[in-house]
Amino acid sequence: MKVSEALARLEAISLKAETRAAMAQEQELAIKLNRAQLLRGLSSTGGQLLPKYSEDPYFKTKAAALHYARWKHKINPLAPYDAPTLFINGYTHSHILMTLGDDKATLYVDGTVEWAAELETKYRGLHLGLNPDSHTKYRKVIFPVIHRSINRKLRGK
Repeated sequence: MKVSEALARLEAISLKAETRAAMAQEQELAIKLNRAQLLRGLSSTGGQLLPKYSEDPYFKTKAAALHYARWKHKINPLAPYDAPTLFINGYTHSHILMTLGDDKATLYVDGTVEWAAELETKYRGLHLGLNPDSHTKYRKVIFPVIHRSINRKLRGK
């Protein structure tokens, strides 16, 4: 291959398009990572998802909140006691989707979930999105996808 041909192939590659394609290919992984965070009671910042049940104004009494927290911890012992996970039967988790814009990916709970807007308000949007640990795991998967795609294009395949 001539240098001019290699240069033309290189100039034709859009890193932004390659990244977007890799993210589209691996969007289910991003969703799974977000679900795993939630099952551990973690927010997109890596801290605990807040408010805790004991701090949630939804509950009329502290006793009701603590009763619910105990019940939820029996369902899912992965999360710290009193940590919301947005999981009872999997309905909310199964409606987490990802959309790709020009400059970013967005995780969201689809509009068929009646309480999606309430979750967004209560958790200030921090329930959706990858925390630093999940970002690292995601990058370890998409970077090789990007690399392979660019290599194929440089070889003219």
